[in-house]
Amino acid sequence: MGTKWAVKNNGVVQLNLFSSAPSGAEGQIYYNSTTKKLYYHNGTNWVESGALFTIYDDFEDGIVDPLKWTIDTSECYGPGVGSVTETNGSILVYAYQNSSDPSTVGSAKLTSVKDFKDVGKVEFDVMIGIQNGYDGGGYARILITDGGANTYTLKQFSTSTQGGYGTDGGGGVCVRLDCSGGMVTGRVVGAGCRSGNGYDIDAAVSKDVSTWANVYIRFYSYSKGTSGSNPMCAVRLKVSHVIQPYSNYL
Repeated sequence: MGTKWAVKNNGVVQLNLFSSAPSGAEGQIYYNSTTKKLYYHNGTNWVESGALFTIYDDFEDGIVDPLKWTIDTSECYGPGVGSVTETNGSILVYAYQNSSDPSTVGSAKLTSVKDFKDVGKVEFDVMIGIQNGYDGGGYARILITDGGANTYTLKQFSTSTQGGYGTDGGGGVCVRLDCSGGMVTGRVVGAGCRSGNGYDIDAAVSKDVSTWANVYIRFYSYSKGTSGSNPMCAVRLKVSHVIQPYSNYL
């Protein structure tokens, strides 16, 4: 689409009207006659003029969008379980095992299709719940990856440190990143608990990704069988939204 406009006799600029988003290119604008709003193209998407952010995914339609996310449960072994489900405005990355066989693994990975390298600011909220028997083992990780061998853990919750050890546990964090200049910087802030003890989370993020070809966001739940008498472990990692603020964090 080429941006089309005309100057009326009264000096007002008149844009062409579209009832739905047309194809576009960076720097173009159009007026949507259905939403009654003005949009501009940032080179990737149409963005509402004056909006504070774009939503990569708000998980509201109950369907994991294959154009936005890839799911990997191939690591599961034996009776271990891994799954990803979307409902009620969130997406659940779930791993479970209840086996005395140490080779049993329950695992699920959710990875963005979008490459977030040098896109600017990104923000998402994550809730973690870990329930395990005293001999159970597992963790939930929030990572960035190039899709290959390079990964960087932004935050990990595990049964031995920041999960529930013999009880329910976990926490919730807001991850605020600035992906620009070949770097991923920012903070992970929130709160968590272990065995009923509360604590604050405030961790700095600083990773040089200049040599990475891509930067994808990954959510990872993992549960492994143990030879103990109570090996059960269920890991629930739930994401509420992924957004891209335009200038400053909300």
